[in-house]
Amino acid sequence: MTLFRICIACFVLLFTVSISAQEFQETTKHTAQFSSAADKVISVHNVYGSIEIVGYNGDEVLIEVKKHFKAKNQKGIDQGREEVDIKIIEDGSAVIVYLDSPHSYFDMKKRNYQHREHQTGRRKYKYNFDFVIKVPYNTNVEAYAINDGYVLIKDIDTEEINVGNLNGKITLEDVAGAIDANALNEDIDVTYKLNPTVDSYFNALNGDVNVTVQDGFGAEVFFKSMNGHFYTGLEKSVSGSKAILEKSKNEKKGKFKLSKNRKFQIGSGGPELHFDLLNGNVNLTE
Repeated sequence: MTLFRICIACFVLLFTVSISAQEFQETTKHTAQFSSAADKVISVHNVYGSIEIVGYNGDEVLIEVKKHFKAKNQKGIDQGREEVDIKIIEDGSAVIVYLDSPHSYFDMKKRNYQHREHQTGRRKYKYNFDFVIKVPYNTNVEAYAINDGYVLIKDIDTEEINVGNLNGKITLEDVAGAIDANALNEDIDVTYKLNPTVDSYFNALNGDVNVTVQDGFGAEVFFKSMNGHFYTGLEKSVSGSKAILEKSKNEKKGKFKLSKNRKFQIGSGGPELHFDLLNGNVNLTE
């Protein structure tokens, strides 16, 4: 049986502000530790609000949470503060951070987070939690958000990055590693600090997927879309698919539009990049 403990190594209350007994804001800071250095992973789960995870040259996990409650009266504020908070779990090489509420459940064995709240109108308050977390550069990342916020992963060079956002944007900036990114209604923006060497997956329903790679990029690309297109400025290195040059009035260089539902090679090939979209486009550039 996996043993774990909820541990907050350091808790600092920065400020508390109450506005007309209808709004309450506070920022808290916490520090967590990896008890095992191998295969470190930060796992973050949020429902209302954003997630930022940034790599830094250190060993600890530095967690900042900006909490915001709104209600018609002080009773609603008090109820929200009593019912909703965060939990931090240290479990060997994993640090897990999630929004805790009467409607939330975390399965530690499967590392599965669920939030089921069917009738939010019964709740007498609204809340929004924004996470800003610093982790060692080589930490594996799991980050999932649902409403009212974005997900930003920055300066991470690791083995795996798994990220999902239901109603907000996903931005991966200066990252390296295997990526599995899923967005429903907003864009996915990715900037590789090093060209990918392992397979990655990008899935979007109503947004675009914009990927920036470094010079010398090569990959086996799988593209599937119902209403979108694949555009790339790397036309000289594309093979295995028909391409149509499209050039707008405002562009000095044209972009090649590639056939739908096709596999093609860029450069000398390499890892597999899978793009599965419904209504958005893929834009691949250097």
